[in-house]
Amino acid sequence: MDNKEVIDQAVKLYFQGGNWQRYLKEQVKEGKRF
Repeated sequence: MDNKEVIDQAVKLYFQGGNWQRYLKEQVKEGKRF
């Protein structure tokens, strides 16, 4: 998954009222950097 896909997913979660900040933290914890 590239950065654009990660960001697109985070935006979708944000607009759905999901916990997008936690999602991004999980991605970073897995070693993905933005």
